[in-house]
Amino acid sequence: MALPEPDQWLMLDLARDKSDAWALELARRHLGEGAADTLRHALAGYLTQAAETALSNGAMSAAVLAPVGGPPVAFLQVREMRIPVESWQVEALRAEAELIEGPFFREPQTSSVDLPLGPAMRVHRVEPIDPDSDSTGVLEGVAHYVLPSQCPGVAIELVMIWHTPGLGGVLEEMADRIAASALLT
Repeated sequence: MALPEPDQWLMLDLARDKSDAWALELARRHLGEGAADTLRHALAGYLTQAAETALSNGAMSAAVLAPVGGPPVAFLQVREMRIPVESWQVEALRAEAELIEGPFFREPQTSSVDLPLGPAMRVHRVEPIDPDSDSTGVLEGVAHYVLPSQCPGVAIELVMIWHTPGLGGVLEEMADRIAASALLT
């Protein structure tokens, strides 16, 4: 898959040991030698947490969008899902997505899309970051569930999430471009 603005994406090390040294080194390279230690450690902590989230979700790969000089903006993960061959169709994926209960700030938007990798279902959701608190934080995201033509029984899930108000349209378009560039190798 091709990541737009590749110099702003930080690929997470999902095959690492338990050390956080990889995250500190990635933060140092991304922020530059002149960055304050507190900033470098904050970014490294975010990268470590994002990698742990991706690993707990069974992701094959994951990345964080972090413009140089700015905070992390979005998180992307890709994982493989096994689906019974009899359910291996976009409409079955849509029915499954519609069973997910909120709370959502608005109903999830689902649509069928044709991608180079195969037919897919696209889901756009806006929900509270922590539904059990009084927080007003918003988590927005786009997920593409792709059925690769050459792999019956497999779906590829590409999820991009962000909590940056005002960037929804730009990041939504970026998520669509990333999904359209996904290939199996």
